[in-house]
Amino acid sequence: MTDALTPAQLAALPLFPLPQVVLFPGTALPLHVFEPRYRALVAHCLESKSPLGLPQIQPGHEAEHLDTPPLLPVCGAGRIVHHEALDDGRSAIIVRGIGRLKLVGDVASEHPFRVGRATFLPDRLDDPARASADLATIDDCLRVMSARMPRLAEALRNAIAQGREPGLVADRLAAVLYKAPQHRQRLLDIADANVRLGEVVERLGLLTARA
Repeated sequence: MTDALTPAQLAALPLFPLPQVVLFPGTALPLHVFEPRYRALVAHCLESKSPLGLPQIQPGHEAEHLDTPPLLPVCGAGRIVHHEALDDGRSAIIVRGIGRLKLVGDVASEHPFRVGRATFLPDRLDDPARASADLATIDDCLRVMSARMPRLAEALRNAIAQGREPGLVADRLAAVLYKAPQHRQRLLDIADANVRLGEVVERLGLLTARA
């Protein structure tokens, strides 16, 4: 899933590095913005309608967040779809994930926030028949779970209500099923939609068996 980022946008992408935060394509992420440089980032993105990258700070370097810590190379790209101005210049925003990116370097920035250069990581689907079978298995698991784990089943069903594209289904279900940042990042790193969907099916199978 991508939302038509231009080559110019990919060549100078505003970056919002965060520790232990992973944005999947097709999902929404609420954020509270209070640091001055990220207030400037939000203002820039709203004014220019620019997307932004949300890379995870490399584990072990979280204490360097006020400087320029090393970043994990694969990140989610997003657009601000909701903005609420709060006291003292703070903001509450919602970012919608629009694709996977690989950061290939920082670029000189005239802004107080970091700017990076990125390339798209498009979904690869080598086995559509396998994906169709996995989607059917997901439906079966959700039917079983709806009787025994109704809240989780409803959350998962709502997550995939807007489409059946295999990669998007995998990402939206992963956003609900995986909470640990390292697990979320591992799935974000995988461009092969068949592999991601297979992992989600395995996770659902385990949950269904426990139920």
